[in-house]
Amino acid sequence: MGSRGPTPTPTSIKLDRGSWRGVAESKNCVVAKSGRPRCPAWLDPKAKQAWKVIIPELEKLGVLATCDGKALALLCEAFAEWKSAKQAVAKMGPVYPIKNPDGTVKYLQQNPYVSIARKSGADLLRLLREFGLTPASRTRIEIATNNGQDESTTDPRYQLKLA
Repeated sequence: MGSRGPTPTPTSIKLDRGSWRGVAESKNCVVAKSGRPRCPAWLDPKAKQAWKVIIPELEKLGVLATCDGKALALLCEAFAEWKSAKQAVAKMGPVYPIKNPDGTVKYLQQNPYVSIARKSGADLLRLLREFGLTPASRTRIEIATNNGQDESTTDPRYQLKLA
């Protein structure tokens, strides 16, 4: 079952509003260390190719953290699986005939790769949302702002937080 109710308001917005809840949450807020995670050696070639494309996009958005490696690997694997399934459907078609012993077509059966493409596509979309790579998900991401200050003096309200 998915999340219920509206998306939670980010702590930094609560702090800006002067809410006591923002103050309480900011004490327990986790801030991830920005940086590029290493590409796992076990990823298949298509997933590694996706990794090379996605990493620069996440860096431009300012949402990449060193601890995101495993989730990013899942995203790349889902992309590779979706792409392979879509290529198989394009090559073989979405259906194939089931024939009677005399050679006449009994009925058309859905290609199993259609289901694989749908499932991996849904997984891919969910993971893209986690990283803020869809238009709607980008509206829920807040990026740390430094305003020329030293990293150690940056207001904790404006650290990287995913809503």
